Amino acid sequence: MGALLFCSCGKEQLPVPMKVPVSFVLPPTKADVVTLTSFRCSCFSGSDWSPVTDGGAFADVLFSQSDGVFTGGRYWPSDDPQYHFYASNARILGSGVSQTRVHLDKENTADIVVASCESPSYKTSNSLCFEHITAKVGTITLVAPDGCLCSIDANAVKLRGGGGGYYYLHSQSWSDGEGDSTTRSFAEASSWYGSHTLQPSCTEYFNPSLAYTLEVTYTLSQGGRSVTFTKTGTFRLKQGKKNNLVVTIPSYAFNFDIDVSVEVLPWEQGGNICETF
Repeated sequence: MGALLFCSCGKEQLPVPMKVPVSFVLPPTKADVVTLTSFRCSCFSGSDWSPVTDGGAFADVLFSQSDGVFTGGRYWPSDDPQYHFYASNARILGSGVSQTRVHLDKENTADIVVASCESPSYKTSNSLCFEHITAKVGTITLVAPDGCLCSIDANAVKLRGGGGGYYYLHSQSWSDGEGDSTTRSFAEASSWYGSHTLQPSCTEYFNPSLAYTLEVTYTLSQGGRSVTFTKTGTFRLKQGKKNNLVVTIPSYAFNFDIDVSVEVLPWEQGGNICETF
């Protein structure tokens, strides 16, 4: 009897494409945000910057770090779309790209960093370079008039200004502040000739789009005569920088305000806790 021949008539199975996770790395040179171990990420695609929904909404997705690589359970599609990524340690709000934003609370307690990758390489780990978007105040130096003894009481230095606001990731711009103007009082009682530097104990992160006011109540003494003034000066802060304030106190002129100049320094490296929230 002839042998029976068995033939397979089914179609040849094609290999299933391997899913490649969207992943990111941080450049080692950003020492001021090296403590960032997770962040949130939103993604848009195409020339019309449409929200990505393949595999679930790609909006405010938490990415966590393992062995130096950040992943969040999202994958590249099999084709090659034009993707655009925005990331922050803060919650990313909004659905459309023009409304994609992060929020600084009105108490100014959040250290917010953001990054973007608008033209990423397909199916590879792309680098995100995070930057601080708030401003912080460093020291406050009070410069007395020549030959005058300057004295202040406790809490005689007050910083006033609105707090909080929204930062829009696509336009890289701040909104106005929110809520009423808040006042921070500091300084210990002191007397000095020349200059005196204060180290504010509060750690705050300010909306750099706003103007702020510094008010100082001080007493000038010279030749047995003493006069007390309360004067103000306005200033603005530089985004992503440490801002030292230098306050020039006028002499016995009643019609002059204090002059507040800003010494802009790099954001201090080390000790920053850029927690994801």
